[in-house]
Amino acid sequence: MTTQTAPISPESKRRGLLRSEARDAFVFILPWLLGFLAFTAGPMLASLYISFTRWEIVTSAQWVGFAQYGKLFADDRFWLALYNTSYYVFLGVPLHLLMALLAALAINLELRGIRIYRTLFYVPSLTPVVANSILWVWIFHPQWGLANSFLERFGIEGLYWLQDPKLAKPALILMSFWSIGGQMVILLAGLKGIPAVLYEAADIDGASSFQRFWHITWPQLAPITFFIFKP
Repeated sequence: MTTQTAPISPESKRRGLLRSEARDAFVFILPWLLGFLAFTAGPMLASLYISFTRWEIVTSAQWVGFAQYGKLFADDRFWLALYNTSYYVFLGVPLHLLMALLAALAINLELRGIRIYRTLFYVPSLTPVVANSILWVWIFHPQWGLANSFLERFGIEGLYWLQDPKLAKPALILMSFWSIGGQMVILLAGLKGIPAVLYEAADIDGASSFQRFWHITWPQLAPITFFIFKP
């Protein structure tokens, strides 16, 4: 006597596939998740706990509550550091992204030799940090730097780029433009992935270049922009 099994309904199959996909996804992200807990979230939580204690490394930690934060908020150097950080985050990071986007748009054109220009734009981001530091110290040197030599042609002399507190932050922002290659490549990949039919439809409707960018390019790049938009 044979027994017949009930047929599996499509809904059960769908739930089984979803569970299988969820399990596979969790297995794939597990290495990153463990690394995040061990090297990012863990140290952050430990630092938060230590901030409520008085700990001199060689002695045991003593719980002091918000006493450390009271000293912090009363220190003028904290507010200066907060201002400098905010200055860079709210001005430097958007400008960095804007420069990367402009570079990606410039090298997205199908011209002869465009691959050479793409390489030239990307190579500076591969330069070692030490070499970059030496290069920019040379450019911003107050006596014989290239920046001051260029500005002398317009009657501007004696700028102390890295020594003047008012010029140091703009100088650091300018230095950050040297490393736009990584973000530029990601944005270029996003531009290549935008369907051409969207631009063809916009051309038929008589859209201008700005309208095409604002209503097609920028919305299509929104996920990529969110991915690379970080301090």
